[in-house]
Amino acid sequence: PAAALQALRQEGNTATDLGPSIINGVSVEGYSVHIDAAAMKKELAQDDLPSWMRQAVKNVSNPNVAYKVYINSSGLLVAMTTEATETVSGQSVNEGTTMDFAHYGATVNVVAPPAGEVATFQSFLQAAESLSSSHTSTN
Repeated sequence: PAAALQALRQEGNTATDLGPSIINGVSVEGYSVHIDAAAMKKELAQDDLPSWMRQAVKNVSNPNVAYKVYINSSGLLVAMTTEATETVSGQSVNEGTTMDFAHYGATVNVVAPPAGEVATFQSFLQAAESLSSSHTSTN
C-alpha cells in the first residue's frame, strides 16, 4: 500500500473526488486516481529494480492503472482498490485488487509459518512463470 500511495503522488496523474460514502460501516471520502502511463514508465526506469523485474517490466505495454482510495475523517486509509489493464508479451491482462484497512493501533500477534511453508518472492515468481509458460505452450 505504501508504494501504491507513493505512485499516486506522481506528477501527471488525474484525481477525481468520488465524494462521501460508507465502507465497512465507516464514513469515508473517496478519490479516484488514474496513473499517468508515461510518468509510471519513467519512474520504473529510474527505480533500482532487480534484473529479473526489469526484464518483466520490458514485456509490459499499454498500461492503464487506476486506484480508488477511501480516507476516514482521521485521515487514515480505510480501503484501496486497483484496476489495471496492460499488454504483457502481446496478451491483454486485466487485474484488480481490493484492500481494506481497519483496527489501526491494535496489538497484533504474528507467528511465522514453518520453514517448509516459506518461499522467497523470486521463487514464487519463477514458479508462476513456469506455470504460465506451460499453460501457454499447451494452447
